[in-house]
Amino acid sequence: MKRTIGLSALVAGALLSAGGASAQASDNSGFMLNLHLAGNGITPLGEGTEAETGGGGGLAIGYGFNDRIILYLNVDAAAVEYDEDVTSAPDDTYDLVHGDLGVRVNFGHTGLKLRPYINAAFTGIAAAETYELVGEDVDQIISGGGLTVGGGLQYFFSPKLALDLGLQATQGAFTQVTIDDEDEELGSEDVTAFTTSRVQLGVSWHP
Repeated sequence: MKRTIGLSALVAGALLSAGGASAQASDNSGFMLNLHLAGNGITPLGEGTEAETGGGGGLAIGYGFNDRIILYLNVDAAAVEYDEDVTSAPDDTYDLVHGDLGVRVNFGHTGLKLRPYINAAFTGIAAAETYELVGEDVDQIISGGGLTVGGGLQYFFSPKLALDLGLQATQGAFTQVTIDDEDEELGSEDVTAFTTSRVQLGVSWHP
């Protein structure tokens, strides 16, 4: 009888331990670090415009006030190919950079490995290139801002480490040009509205 009680206690303890280990399959609270690859596309708004695409990568850091809400800062950079119909392009590619300050809302609970999320952010964007003019190199940056909405999925290999797949869409406008460190606000007739899309695939760590 004592052996039966002892064995039952051991089995119950093992089951409780297993249940406790599996009870927390994910954790979005605290600090977050994310590294990812990113596919980028940008399309000026208007008739006859074509998307220009390229690839790159990015880094995000954030802080989860709890398992549900994360404040984050993200930077993505990509080399984008010009539309082949743009004959005035000074080079084949240009650098496109996004900077996002936003909030992510996670769904599900800590007992789930697969966690969907949505996010929204204020975004700064810049397109930079160097081209030759009258025998001299000229550095040009066109910049502006916009709003981003997106979402994605995290799959947690452990409570602290997850595969992260996200999709971001930004709408905004280029409002300033910088040529060789001299800034100039664009006139209303030169402001260019745009939409961008980003597919991000990487790993998130919640230390």
